[in-house]
Amino acid sequence: MLYMRVAAGGGYGDPLERDPELVRRDVINRIVSADAARQIYGVVLEGREFEADLAATQQLRAAMRRDEIGDGS
Repeated sequence: MLYMRVAAGGGYGDPLERDPELVRRDVINRIVSADAARQIYGVVLEGREFEADLAATQQLRAAMRRDEIGDGS
């Protein structure tokens, strides 16, 4: 018998549209790291309880979207 448990998958949809609270739960449950929350999902988590900073998350996501689009050069 072979049993494999892996975290992660292809997912569905734009990671920048994922609910920050769901990303926070994934960090708490150790499904994704806090670094992945920031780098992939654009969610800024603060403190020992990994509270989502919604204003900072909006700013980071806007910057990430600008980077995706590029500056046209």
